[in-house]
Amino acid sequence: MVGFIEEFTSDYWLKSINKWIVDLSSIDSDWYEDEILIEFENSDNCCYSTSTAKRTGNESVLLHHLFVYCS
Repeated sequence: MVGFIEEFTSDYWLKSINKWIVDLSSIDSDWYEDEILIEFENSDNCCYSTSTAKRTGNESVLLHHLFVYCS
């Protein structure tokens, strides 16, 4: 997945997205708290993270997220 950061920082967006996931997991059985994004690398122009999306049954999908700063 690719996201473009037009305002704020990658740290702000990682925290915001993770809060949304945690909040959703408390009210929606399709979301799980352990699906939060885990940051691996952060530089001046991009941020890389991963997450694991749960699917029906025992399956899950590893997602790669790249946040690119736009100026």
